Order: sequence, then structure tokens, then C-alpha cells
Amino acid sequence: MSRYTYDVFLSFRGEDTRYGFTGNLYSALSRRGIFTFFDDDALRKGEEINPSLRKAIQESRISIIVFSKNYASSTFCLDELVHILECYTKHNMWILPVFYDVDPSHVRHQKGCFGEAFAQHERGRFKDDIQQLQKWRMALHQAADLSGSHFKIGGEYECKIIKKIIEEISNKLNRHLLHIACYPVGLQVRVQRIQELMNAQFDNKVIMLGIHGMGGIGKSTLARAIYNLRANQFESSCFLANVREKSIKHGLVHIQETILSELVEERDIKLGDVHRGIPTLQKRENEIEVMMLDMPKDLKVQWNQTVYRKMKNLQMMLVKSSVASLRMPKDLPNSLRVLEWWGYPGASLPSNFHLKNLVILNLLTILQNSKMLRQLVLKGCKNIRRVPDMSGFPNLTELCLADCTNLIKIHDSLGFLHNLRWLCAEGCTKLVIFPRRIKLTSLEHLCIKDCSSLVMLPEILAPMQKLKYVDLDGTSIKNLPRSMQNLKGLQILSMNRCKMLEINGRSNVVQMLPKLFPYLKELWLDESSLTIIPACIEECHSLDYLSLYNCKKLREIRGLPPNMTRLSAENSLVEVDSSTLNMLVRRVSLSSIIVSTITCLKNANNVSQTNTLSC
Repeated sequence: MSRYTYDVFLSFRGEDTRYGFTGNLYSALSRRGIFTFFDDDALRKGEEINPSLRKAIQESRISIIVFSKNYASSTFCLDELVHILECYTKHNMWILPVFYDVDPSHVRHQKGCFGEAFAQHERGRFKDDIQQLQKWRMALHQAADLSGSHFKIGGEYECKIIKKIIEEISNKLNRHLLHIACYPVGLQVRVQRIQELMNAQFDNKVIMLGIHGMGGIGKSTLARAIYNLRANQFESSCFLANVREKSIKHGLVHIQETILSELVEERDIKLGDVHRGIPTLQKRENEIEVMMLDMPKDLKVQWNQTVYRKMKNLQMMLVKSSVASLRMPKDLPNSLRVLEWWGYPGASLPSNFHLKNLVILNLLTILQNSKMLRQLVLKGCKNIRRVPDMSGFPNLTELCLADCTNLIKIHDSLGFLHNLRWLCAEGCTKLVIFPRRIKLTSLEHLCIKDCSSLVMLPEILAPMQKLKYVDLDGTSIKNLPRSMQNLKGLQILSMNRCKMLEINGRSNVVQMLPKLFPYLKELWLDESSLTIIPACIEECHSLDYLSLYNCKKLREIRGLPPNMTRLSAENSLVEVDSSTLNMLVRRVSLSSIIVSTITCLKNANNVSQTNTLSC
């Protein structure tokens, strides 16, 4: 069951609007069947909002804040506003501000009567509590920035703005509300008692609730109020009144057809026979977990585009035939684990559909116009184990596979998407099979950071001049293939925490840099097992920045690139000869770049002779 007890919480300054605008608004909401919290004066005694009021705010879907001339003079109202905005931030509560005969800019910037109220607070008991004053100011500013309604006395009829608010709230609640009563006197207390009973005794259970008593005491009125409050907590709902009279007059089949029409939101359902209606209703009551459509191509199907939204338990969806009359769905349930749709009628999936639960996503058939697809984001899809043949997406420019922690294999076809510009597989900790060969001539950004199971980089078949950034942090690669010389345009290379990488000896990475990446500008080797910066690094004429943070084994710097202006070697022990040290000092003195804490030991046995360079 839902955690909500109320549809709407009303926040207002009692002395301004209780017996006027807010009182009329409350009555209109109640008549429309919108269950609203409207506190009495007893709850507002004291200077702080009590637990009962806090609980009512937290258990409301929507808050209507009526800003009036004396709203800010009440610290009670201001504290209430702060709590409402906390629910807005943490629980996505929807807020509707109503500026009742006040200027929204005065609320936002605390001017006019709102400025006068704060001046009184600052002179009074809050003169030393700047933090509390600032919290109230921020709350007013945040609330006034929200879209709301502005009413000026004498400018229009109150009933018109109240009607507008009712319609907006009804649309937000997204259900067809039943009329309750013109004068629902005493209804709220009875509804609240039933709510408490249902929450305490029947939470998350199928229940049958009976309301009995003599005729004319309000049983049906109470039932309609409970229905309005609870209906949107279920996938489908139906309020069926006067069952005995309707079944006698129209027959039981009519009752069944009415129920089905309400449940599936489709008109003109014809069952024809009561015995056919019984299993149909029973089937509808079961939770739908698998949906399969296999129909002739020429079949004309009228299908509600929003019907999928209600299938919150749907785990498998297979559409096996291309049906021209099916339109692109506006929603798909996030519970889906298998999605396969031949001839999918659109160029993209619904924007609010998250792929995190998917185990199987048939990308080959999911888009009828796959040549239109430009961006594919599968971030955090922890159930995806392989990326299949991608050759059907020749115009794909961006692919994000970040944090697919169970991804093992990426199909070789990915290496030949000539329009791919951005590829990220960061955090795919089980990835072991990357495309063996790549020819991504448009690629600009490649990130396989923290793919800790990946030990081999692909062979690069042709020049990839546009690739500027490569991030190999935290991988288990052992060496850089010589085909990486095809990355002539590479400017930033990050190989932090590459513990398996061969970076010492005659064939180490640093030795290969001048030939592989002549235009490299930044090189990151943090937390590596590097022991020596060889003299050949001086051949890297474009290298501007070298990061060697926390390289505990680093002992010797034999040279530096001639145009380098930044060097970071924090927490690294570096032994250099005097000429190299002087050269580094001269370079620092000629630039405005920070050189981070380099410890230079002239004598390993004399730790006291330590020079630290930093700006």
C-alpha cells in the first residue's frame, strides 16, 4: 500500500485566509473527492510544528502553500514551509504556491510585507540566529521560484482561481475522481479512521472492506471518498455502484463488460455470455508478467499507447511480428528483463524507460529505422552480459556501457562503427573480450577505466586521427600494442593504477611514447610501479603535463620534456642529479604553473638533505 494518507496538505496563515480563500479552497477540494489535510487551531499552538503536523506533511502527495500578507510573520508557517521543501527535495512532493494578494517577487526576495516580517524577526529573538533566518529565506526563495497561481483581490473572482487550482490538482493526481457530496460534513474524520484501519491491519494484502448501516447515513459517500484516495495506488480500478439494480435491469454480462472497460480503459467490450466473462475477469486480476504478440502484418490493431504503464510486473515482452498499426509506446515498465520487438515503430525508446533490469535486449530488431539511432545509453544495466552485433547501427555516435558490472563481451562489430565518436565502458569490471580490431575513424573519446579484468587492447587497423583522449585507468593491460602508433592525434593518455603494465625495462611504455604519440600533451601514471623516468622522454616535445602521484617505487628522473610546464609527483620519492634539479627549478621560475611537492633526495642515506619544490 501507499505511504500517503492525504492527497493535499494546505499550508496557510490562519488569520489571513482560514475563513475566506483557504476555507473555500478546502471545501472545493473535498467536494471533488480530493482528500485534504486542513489543520485546526489546536495543532498550531506553540512556536514549533508538532509531530502530528510533520507526519501529515510527509504523508501528503501535494502541498498547496497559500502565501498571504502575514505568512512570513509566523515562525510556525516558516518552519512548516521548510519541512514541506524537505519533502519536495527528498520525496518528490509536488508543490503549488498560491500568491494571495502578494507579489511573488516580494516572497522570493523578502520585500514589502515579507521584508517587514523578517526585519521583526531580526530584531527579536532570532537576532543572533542567522542560520535559522537564512534557512527561512532560502525556503521562501525556492518556493517562490516554483510555478504557481497569483491572485489579486479585485482582479478576478476567487471562484475562478479555485476552479483552476482544482483542475490542476486533479490532473496531477491523474485519475477520474468521483463526486463525493456537496456538503461533506464530518467525512474527513470517518475517512481517516478507515485509512488507519487499512494501513494497520491490511498493509500489502488483498482485502475486502464492508461498510454497513441503515440507509441514508452516508455509506456510499464514504465509499466514494475512500475510492478516490486509494484508486491510483493500483494498476487498474473500478467503482461499481448500484450493482443489484443494474444487474436486474441490464443483466450480469453488462456488469462484467463495465468492469473490464474500466480496468483496461477500452470502450465497447462485448462478452456476449456471462460464462465467458468469468474467466476473462479472473485472468485480468492475475499479475501480468509475460506479454507476447505474434500477429499477421496486415492486421489492424488499435492499442492504447499508455497501456504498458500499468503493467508494473511485466518482465518479458516479445513482439514477434511487424504490425504497422502499432505506434511507439509512450511508456514501458521498468520491471522488464527481456525486451524483443521486431519492427519497433520508432527511432528511440521512451525517455523514462530505464534498462537497469534488462537481461536480454535484442538490439538487432528493436529499431525498425536503426540507421536513425545516434545515441545509446545502457549505463548501470547490471544484467547485460554481452553486447551483440552492432552493425545494424551505422550512424551511432555515442555508446555508454558504464557500470555494466556483469558485461563480459563486446561484439567485434563495434570496432567498425565509422561514425562512433564517444565510447565509454567505465566500471565494467568483468569485461574480458573487447573488439579485437578497431577502425573507428571518427572516435574522439575512449574510456575503459576500471575494466579490471581487461588484459589486452585491440589492434588498431587504420589511422584514428580524431582520437584525443584515452583513459585506461585501473585496467590489467600488460602492454601497448605497436598499432597504437595509428593514434597520432592523441593528446591525453591516462594509465593510472595499471599495475600489470610493463613500464620498466627496455620495452617500457615511456620508452615508446615519442614514437607512438608525438603530439601527446598530458600523461597520467599515478600509482604505477614506475622506477625511472628515462632520458628519452625529452623527445616528447609536445608533453606539457606529467602526473606521477603516489609512485612509491619511483627513484630517478633522468630527463624532462623541453616544453613541459607542469609536473606532479606528490607522495613519490624521486632522486635526481643536480643538473636535472636545476633545470626543473629554472622551468618553474619561467612559468606560472604549480609544481606539486617533489621530494628530491641527493643522498639516500641523508634524509635531512631534502628539497621540496612547490608553489
